[in-house]
Amino acid sequence: MGHAGLGKRLAPAAGWLIALLVAPAAIAEPVPPAALVPALTVYADSLARGHAAAACAPQDSPARDEAGWSASRAVFVATLWANGYPADFIGATERKLGGAAPTAKPDCTDPMIEADLSAAAVNGWPKEVHRVFGALDLRIVENPVPAERWAKIRTVIADELAAETRELTCLAAVDPAILPVLVHDWDEMIVKLGTTLVAAGIPRPEILAALGNADANALWKPAAADALPALRKSCMDDQAWSDRLATFRSLALGSSVERILAGENP
Repeated sequence: MGHAGLGKRLAPAAGWLIALLVAPAAIAEPVPPAALVPALTVYADSLARGHAAAACAPQDSPARDEAGWSASRAVFVATLWANGYPADFIGATERKLGGAAPTAKPDCTDPMIEADLSAAAVNGWPKEVHRVFGALDLRIVENPVPAERWAKIRTVIADELAAETRELTCLAAVDPAILPVLVHDWDEMIVKLGTTLVAAGIPRPEILAALGNADANALWKPAAADALPALRKSCMDDQAWSDRLATFRSLALGSSVERILAGENP
């Protein structure tokens, strides 16, 4: 679904970003995510059992690689988020795959253990997860975003929202002829930013917490007539908002976030 088509279907009032965060469910078409949840639940159960039984694999088996298990688990969860799977299913799967390998040796005579370990014992956990997700035609998140990187992105977003609120408020009071264009361009950038974060595998509830009130109509409200004189004076006395407008900083948030996602400085 292109951004233009999405925009035509969404109302200009609050709530359009919520619709955006639901939209990724269409990514897995023609097979919707809900149709694969039962099968993926069984598969995740098998992975968890295999990891718990890793001690049954030969000493040099990649199934014993805890770093590989952690990496594959992160890819598994991020890929589910990026492809629009239900939040409750993803949460349950993350908890299921989050357990540490048991210290006691499992019953290696259990006939199910060989089945649960078979693929990972040969190729390792990351290749096993890629094998299945690749066959499902999912967009695999190869490099899930570390928590500290996402925290940095949230800080950048919060700072930019505060600055944009001041810019919109002052522009409406001092030069309203430019306001509609800025609102359009800002909201378009926020839509694209939300799409970028979804594709990066960031959990949708966390994206909503960061961007749920980021559209221009949520940031800015017209000032009352009796408040306009004081507001105009404030905006003329402190023109940081004007400098921001002149340098197009309000539209740089998306590119700054993309650089952080890539591990670069914003």
